[in-house]
Amino acid sequence: MGRPKLSLQEWCNADQKLKLDFIEQESQRSGGLIQWNGNYYFPRVMASQRTTISAQLSNHKTIHLNSECFEKLKSRYRTIKKKQKDSGLIKKQYQFKPKTVDKIKKIQQNNSWSREEVVIENLINNYIGWAFIDEKRTQLETNKKHLKLLTTQIDEKQNEINDLNSKNNTLDKKIEQLIKKLAQISLLEGYYKDILLQQEISVTEPDIKEEILEEKIHQIKEQLKPKTFSLEDFD
Repeated sequence: MGRPKLSLQEWCNADQKLKLDFIEQESQRSGGLIQWNGNYYFPRVMASQRTTISAQLSNHKTIHLNSECFEKLKSRYRTIKKKQKDSGLIKKQYQFKPKTVDKIKKIQQNNSWSREEVVIENLINNYIGWAFIDEKRTQLETNKKHLKLLTTQIDEKQNEINDLNSKNNTLDKKIEQLIKKLAQISLLEGYYKDILLQQEISVTEPDIKEEILEEKIHQIKEQLKPKTFSLEDFD
């Protein structure tokens, strides 16, 4: 069963922009199939048959044709469209082995393609597609490695942060202990001063040598350092 016959209106509705340009150019072409009389398009050569078919274009202009002119117009449109399509193609000639030719024909038949060139185009497009996929796959693998490396670095930095937080907590506790001791010393100092005043005992502040003071400062700093453990501590 053949394809249903296309009406003039259906033909004009398909590819409207291309059809408008084609009809306009055909009406202006010397020896063109149609012409414009200011109101509508009609055949340049009137046939003996009087039966006409009409259609309205997308620009609201009207075209009146007979069946013979319509068939010629469709044929010319197909020819021009094919020429426009082929104008961007480059003609090449290749020599293949018989086995390769047989494979090309088999692929063409299996896919119901009109020309052998379509087979080659699809093979090339598939090759380019797979090459693109391989490239993206390689990029993904590289990105995975980078991500793994970054994750390791982040974990290391997080461990360092946790270690510093732990040391800070230890240091805070030691500072609190020293503040408590300083408060106790201050209270005791006031207590002993009161006793000395009550007993009317005069005491001069001793002259502390610089090296003794430095040694004491060093001891306090050592107390503030967080303690580190080694395997020997657990023997």
